Amino acid sequence: MRALKIALPLVALGLLSGCCISLFLYSIPEQIWSYSAIACAILGFIYIPNKLLQLVCCMLFGFAYICWHVNLYSAAALPAELEKQPLSVTGTVIGVPDLRDAQLAKFIFKVEKTESATNSWRKTGLVQLSWPTPSFSIAAGQQLHLLVKLKRPRNYANPGSFDLEKYFFQRRVIALGSVVQQHTNQILADNNLKQLINRYRQNLLLRIYHELHSKEYIGVVVALALGLKQLIPPQQNKVFQNTGVAHLMAISGMHIGLIASIAFYLTKIIWRIGPAWIVKYSMPKAAACLAFSTALFYALISGMAISTQRALVMIAFCLWGVVSKRKISSTYRYCLALIIVLLNDPLVILAPGFWLSFIAVASLIFVYSGRSYVISKKSIWYWFKPQFILSISMLPISLLIFSQTSLVAPITNLIAIPLVSTLIVPLSVLGVFVCLINLQQGMHILQLAERSFALIMPLLNYFDRFAVYRWQPPTEHLILIIICSTIAAVWLCLPRGLPGRMWALFGLIPLLFSKADIVPIGHAQITVLDVGQGLAVVVRTEQHTLVYDTGAKLSANFDLGSKVVAPFLMHNGVSSVDKLIISHVDNDHIGGAQGLIDNLNVQEIVLNDDSYLRNYAHSSCLAGQHWAWDGVQFAILHPQAANNSKQRNDQSCVLMIIANQQKILLTGDITSKTEYDLIVRYGKSLTADILLVPHHGSKTSSSEEFIQAVQPNMALIPVGYKNQYGHPKPEILQRYKNAGIQVYSTEYDGAITLLLGGLYSSDSAQTRLYRREQHGFWLAKDAQIGVK
Repeated sequence: MRALKIALPLVALGLLSGCCISLFLYSIPEQIWSYSAIACAILGFIYIPNKLLQLVCCMLFGFAYICWHVNLYSAAALPAELEKQPLSVTGTVIGVPDLRDAQLAKFIFKVEKTESATNSWRKTGLVQLSWPTPSFSIAAGQQLHLLVKLKRPRNYANPGSFDLEKYFFQRRVIALGSVVQQHTNQILADNNLKQLINRYRQNLLLRIYHELHSKEYIGVVVALALGLKQLIPPQQNKVFQNTGVAHLMAISGMHIGLIASIAFYLTKIIWRIGPAWIVKYSMPKAAACLAFSTALFYALISGMAISTQRALVMIAFCLWGVVSKRKISSTYRYCLALIIVLLNDPLVILAPGFWLSFIAVASLIFVYSGRSYVISKKSIWYWFKPQFILSISMLPISLLIFSQTSLVAPITNLIAIPLVSTLIVPLSVLGVFVCLINLQQGMHILQLAERSFALIMPLLNYFDRFAVYRWQPPTEHLILIIICSTIAAVWLCLPRGLPGRMWALFGLIPLLFSKADIVPIGHAQITVLDVGQGLAVVVRTEQHTLVYDTGAKLSANFDLGSKVVAPFLMHNGVSSVDKLIISHVDNDHIGGAQGLIDNLNVQEIVLNDDSYLRNYAHSSCLAGQHWAWDGVQFAILHPQAANNSKQRNDQSCVLMIIANQQKILLTGDITSKTEYDLIVRYGKSLTADILLVPHHGSKTSSSEEFIQAVQPNMALIPVGYKNQYGHPKPEILQRYKNAGIQVYSTEYDGAITLLLGGLYSSDSAQTRLYRREQHGFWLAKDAQIGVK
């Protein structure tokens, strides 16, 4: 065929490039365009013999193909009028529910039918539901009728924060919500064969948790056996990340290949020592079939992650070569895997695991394929070289995605990989196999795997003390730096003997010496973070950092101090907080404090309630306190020492910050009563250029007298998207607009950053709105899909 004139690697490159072009667009063409472009690309590829034009056709196909998938997602989006409204839905539980908390079930639900007054949601899809105190046990494959309240996935839009919108977009989850307690919630059917594997995974997970929950590292064994990380404690996860072995706690292609190899060579041994009649059958074919069957079972039981899909395809073609007695090169197997994974789901390009998996394998193929130089197995370099290659080749992508890398990863991986790969993973998989036959014996094997992992954990805890290199992405020339570092990594991996390889190290220097933005002396950088319905403000001067409130703690495993505030500070090169002020002890203001303290060095805590953070020394927040940092003045205006108010909101710590005669007033959740007291006490000195709107725009605050006394030019509202309180209240919002005040809200603008003191003039603050600054379709404002 004419189409075969183009090399397979070029087909894979063209398909990947076409998919990636969509990352730089703000909107996606309509569906009819996708159909036409796909047809033209296929016809052009088949009937045009020119290699360059065929490459262009592959790129066009990739771009149109991903546009088609995006439009399908867009068509199923939850209508805006149905957000937060009670809605009766019928559908099926997909995947393994998260049942760690007996009082809260979380699961993915495929909506198949809806019942609403408007009937405007016709093309439905996947939603993620939470159900407090469920009426019955949730299991994979159940068909349920539920009353739910839904809303679209929404980011915490801050520099350094995890991109939740992209995460759910890649997984085709179109809405998040909760189940409303209602007698109409019921199980309609419980026999979905499509979810048979997930039902087995869930049953095995529950049985392992019931039998072995007291074991310290059973979460690691479950992650290696079933691909479920639910049982790994956050502290262990942190150790794995800091020591660079977190990739071993997930089902990787290396694990799939290892299991397939064990099955293959086990079959060869059986053929050698087995009965005479067995030689009538072809040993290579039997070994290949058993190896692939074992790898497929392990891939299915572990959830078919991206790296698993890649490995399974490469193993399949490798074994096909064994059976057909044809050698298929690793490069072609790699390209076939890339093409099949992209055709199966082009949105995998949004997943970090896709890039990490394929880049790691590509670097190893590049280094080891076609090289005549062989290193002796007796040399330490023979064992250390793969880790060195992966460390260098993965450095640019790791820093770009995670903004950090472990300095001890080559050493810890050199020790951990052999033990995990040759002992713990085989025992975990064997335990799952044996559970099919004898559950009790299978549990014994899994327990042995847990004890084996306990052997290396002390070593990981020791290396956890060493430094982790944190990288702040530069505000300028980011793409150029990544390109240069990537070229340098490839250059270092060139064959031995080529001159000048070590000069490539200079290409990595920009990655290793990134510099945080410096706040000019006499100025203050104020960032009101997007923490949903809560408050967190970061104030940076030239040499100091202050945090005012930390957001909420939403569950036992999720608080905004560790998930939003700490990542933002690390993203900006801040490793220590000079002063943490908690305005008052409502959860949406203090809930993330412990998470922030666990992740960063907090030198001083200011808090007015001794019943919180008892393990840490703290001082009280009282009117009259003041200090200066780097030419910036800070003053506490409230509460008074004699304040006996029983209302937590009226005990809020009110802070005034002054830089170059420019002022911002941070007010916490004070009510109109405290506002009146501040007016009486401070009079004209209460004026400020910028006002943090009290109590998220509640109608109990922001009195007309207070707004007139402060006379701000700008008002900032920290508020959650479509929150349950209806903040900010329309009448309060209108009150600020009537006064001619510019209003910004974290609900729509994301993190709001101001340079107090004015970099170019003394009467204006430089304002940056994170959500509006983001360009590209995947970061479209309000998580709405832009379609031309």
